[in-house]
Amino acid sequence: MNTRVAKFLTFMTILTIATMATLAAAHSSQAAADPGSRHFTTTMIAHLGDQPARTGDLTITIAPDGGVSGTYRNTTAGADGKSQSVTGGLQGNTIQLTVGQNADWKIVGTLDQNGIVGSAYDGSRHEYDFIASNA
Repeated sequence: MNTRVAKFLTFMTILTIATMATLAAAHSSQAAADPGSRHFTTTMIAHLGDQPARTGDLTITIAPDGGVSGTYRNTTAGADGKSQSVTGGLQGNTIQLTVGQNADWKIVGTLDQNGIVGSAYDGSRHEYDFIASNA
């Protein structure tokens, strides 16, 4: 075989392997950026007043286009524990959620590998610190 042809084929093989490795790495980082279904334990602490902290369970699924859907269940002592629907969106690492059919809660926060940190607002527009930790 001609030396030039052999060198060309070797070059093309290395280029193909490098391209495949790059594509695999890109796919892997996209999978890390798009967490899919995630489950959190949540705490909401009121800014004003002496209300006890509210706790809950939040499960969300993040679609490739950034749409968010899921459920929230209030686990605070004395709560009814019913599940409520969750809708929202993720843009970059900013997540916005609406909890309940009547928009009982609005949540805006930052999503990372550890969970969500931000603010929650009830129907009366009272503000709460919102923390959702990976369950």
